[in-house]
Amino acid sequence: MTLFAEWAAVWGIQPAALQDLIARLTVADYAPAEAGRSEAAVQADIRLAASQRGDLVLWRNNVGAASVYPEDANGVPQLHLPPRFIRFGLNNESASQNKRMKSADLIGIHRPSGRFVSIEVKRPGWKHSDASERDRAQAAWAATVAAMGGVALRVTSAQAIKDLEI
Repeated sequence: MTLFAEWAAVWGIQPAALQDLIARLTVADYAPAEAGRSEAAVQADIRLAASQRGDLVLWRNNVGAASVYPEDANGVPQLHLPPRFIRFGLNNESASQNKRMKSADLIGIHRPSGRFVSIEVKRPGWKHSDASERDRAQAAWAATVAAMGGVALRVTSAQAIKDLEI
C-alpha cells in the first residue's frame, strides 16, 4: 500500500477517488506518438521541445545504485580497498524508499516562475496500471510534486511539453 493509499484509508477517501485525483494531477492525456518508438527516443524529443520553448530547463535524473572503488588523488581506482556502495538520483536514499516512490526521468525548472518540473517519460501507447508497483510508485512521486506546487507529468510524446502551460 502506498503512502497515498494509507492516507486515503485514514481519511475515508474511496480508492477510486484517490486514483482519479492522481490521474488528474499527474498524467497528461495526449495522443500517442508513433507506435514502436523507444522511451529513449521520446525522451530526446521531449528534451529538444523543452529547449525550444526557452522557458524550461530539464535535466536527466539517473536513479540507481553501484559499487565503486575509492580513488587516489589522481583518480585511479584503488582496487585493493573494498568498494563502497552508493545510491544516486532523487528520492533514492534507500531501496525501501525508492520502492514506495520513484522520482521522474527528467527534472527541471520553469523560468521565470521557478516552479519545479518533473517529467516521467513513457513510450507511446503506455497506460497506467494500478497492478504495477512501479507505476504506483511513480504516481506517488508525481502526486507529491503536484501537491507541493510543482508540475508533474507522465507523458508519451513531446507534444505534451509543447502544449504545457505553466
